[in-house]
Amino acid sequence: MGVNYGWVIDNSGNPYLTSTVASNLVQGKTGYIRMEFRLIGTNATWNSKMLGYYDTVVNNARAAGLQIIGLVDNTSWPGNQAQWCTNNYENTGSNGDNSFINNFASGAVVPLVQHFYNRIQIFELWNEPNAWTSQSGTVYTGGTYIYPSNFSQLLANSYADLEYAGLKQYVTVLAGGVFGHSIGGIYSYENAGAQYIQDTYNVGINSVGSFAYTKSHWGTYPLDAIGQHIYIDQSGSTSTSEMLQYIAWVRSAYTNYEGAATAKKIMITEFGWNTQDVSTNVQDSNLTTAFNAIVSDYGTVSHACWFVWQDGSAGDWGVLTSGGAKKLSYADYQYQQQYEGYWYSGSLDSNIANYFNARGQAKIGNAYDNGGTAWVHTWAGGGYTANVQDFAGNTNGTLNIQDSTYGTYQVNNVHGLWSFYLGNGGMAHYGPPKDEEYTSGSGTRQDFVAHYLTWDSTNGVVEH
Repeated sequence: MGVNYGWVIDNSGNPYLTSTVASNLVQGKTGYIRMEFRLIGTNATWNSKMLGYYDTVVNNARAAGLQIIGLVDNTSWPGNQAQWCTNNYENTGSNGDNSFINNFASGAVVPLVQHFYNRIQIFELWNEPNAWTSQSGTVYTGGTYIYPSNFSQLLANSYADLEYAGLKQYVTVLAGGVFGHSIGGIYSYENAGAQYIQDTYNVGINSVGSFAYTKSHWGTYPLDAIGQHIYIDQSGSTSTSEMLQYIAWVRSAYTNYEGAATAKKIMITEFGWNTQDVSTNVQDSNLTTAFNAIVSDYGTVSHACWFVWQDGSAGDWGVLTSGGAKKLSYADYQYQQQYEGYWYSGSLDSNIANYFNARGQAKIGNAYDNGGTAWVHTWAGGGYTANVQDFAGNTNGTLNIQDSTYGTYQVNNVHGLWSFYLGNGGMAHYGPPKDEEYTSGSGTRQDFVAHYLTWDSTNGVVEH
């Protein structure tokens, strides 16, 4: 779970996302932040100055233990709507490719991933590609609208350029969040953004060849996950059924092409309610309803980011006022963001929670689903059992905290012990840990119930 932070630098390059702000986000139990990579001033490329501005805020976030979804959109490369919609198949019969899209992929996506891939693993390409303000027949203008044929090429060109640069293996390509709404009280497949996703797949596979190209070269269509924004019931209370219906519509749109068994999931990168339009009580109630609905469908949705942290120029969408006071929704936001030590039922494993709190998010990272859900769960095998929870994203790499009769300890990847443990029998072969990894000889050692592992720079990880 996370929050959309949006602009993280001002128009002069000064950080909005300071170390203090990052710390406040962690106090709110935030795991992920979504930040926009926009060019500022006279900078027309991702030069060292621009990258340096973002180094500051990315490092502030990572030092606090926050993980990042990096948004690369129309503000990330010079151009206008006419340029990014040039050669669209829908109105001209062309293939949807154009110089803006080519330069966006090579000049923005590749340099940003090249520079940040070891600190940011998810890059969202475009923001609300289906959002327009004016329509005349098949011609759409305004907003951030880009025709499905153009969007399919933007995804395909970006994906291919990352593959050819040897970078794709490090990152998840997220197809930019489609705008879902219920304007006029209309709840529909189209208003959920699902029709746009369907059209992007269809034109990319059957008309312009963009999706077909990546499928033939790398065995996949050019996206690893599907972005969704849900802005329904903006003047009143929402419901679990409406939230789940919007998620289901988007999933059905891409599974029509990916297959029902696809591992690709939805990332909801924006959803929220503005307290200029609803009361603070309704915002709080809707936040809880929406998060609970998303959690109940965790097999479909992998990430969810509330819009936004604090009231400001975009409106009063925050869980904090513009002055920093906590709204009614803050406590429920904090509860929904908090996973460490919790079972899916909401009960607490106090040993894992205390272990996490003693070390902090900056060291342990954030709970994630490594196959057993993101919550605390039981791992049993070989006559051994432990309550465990998986974490990722910070100084100790991916790790597993195990709470057993032998104590509560982590097995981490600082020296690769966790990967070795997981890949060579796991719980059934080694049993739970009996201590933390510790210095031994010229390397390190960690003891388990049935074996112990050592690491040194010459031999790597060795089982004993």
